[in-house]
Amino acid sequence: MTASMVMPEQARIAQRFGDAAHAYDAEALAQRHSAAALLTGIRAKGRALDVGCGTGWLAGQLAAQPEVTEVLALDIARPMLQSAVRMHPSLRCIQADAAAMPVASGSIDLLVSNFALQWLSSPDRFASELYRVLAAQGCFRLAVPVAGTLGELSAAWERVEENPPINRFLSSGAWAETLLRHNLKIQTQAVTPLFQYYPTVRELLRAFKRIGANETLSPRRSGMWGKGKLQALESAMEPYRTPAGLPLRYDVLLITGYKP
Repeated sequence: MTASMVMPEQARIAQRFGDAAHAYDAEALAQRHSAAALLTGIRAKGRALDVGCGTGWLAGQLAAQPEVTEVLALDIARPMLQSAVRMHPSLRCIQADAAAMPVASGSIDLLVSNFALQWLSSPDRFASELYRVLAAQGCFRLAVPVAGTLGELSAAWERVEENPPINRFLSSGAWAETLLRHNLKIQTQAVTPLFQYYPTVRELLRAFKRIGANETLSPRRSGMWGKGKLQALESAMEPYRTPAGLPLRYDVLLITGYKP
């Protein structure tokens, strides 16, 4: 599925992450930490699918496991897939939306996704697709930023204006309820806070742009980054400064389960 075939919102997200492909790995430290946690203790076998694969690090780790026969690397942004191919030429790459995966029903033994599903316009559509593509007893492991993510930044923005221009994240409970509603079984779930630190607000916002995640900050609002607002935001963020710098927080739900 090409960017022109997806919904305008998804096309915009595809463009942002495509533009960020060259810088993503150097900046996405929390995302890499989350991917490593998602892999902990896993013994993958059969056919695996990485949804929102990015530059392909997680998919490559799966491909290296001896009992894995094939890894499908799916992402909405073509430049991300081109990076994945360069890093792991054995991967089969698919450009598509996670809510409409061109993958045969019942064909996947393990589905993983790291830091990708928060961009979905319809988590229910993804959960339906997850159930469809998994084989009987097929497993899933998902790492998803949930409510609490960007907490300090959001609180600082609330001191600048009444309705901060930060998108909302689903709660961990809402994700669990969505999966259960689609007849999937949950085995484990836990929320872990991950932090990256920056010396200034401007560096924090630039880092968002470099990984394509500035979509989280509702960039379509005109006048959002005026000098006055930036200065106000800098003042509002100072109380959250730590010896490591200004925090960028991700509350990440790691949820595992299977299709009965």
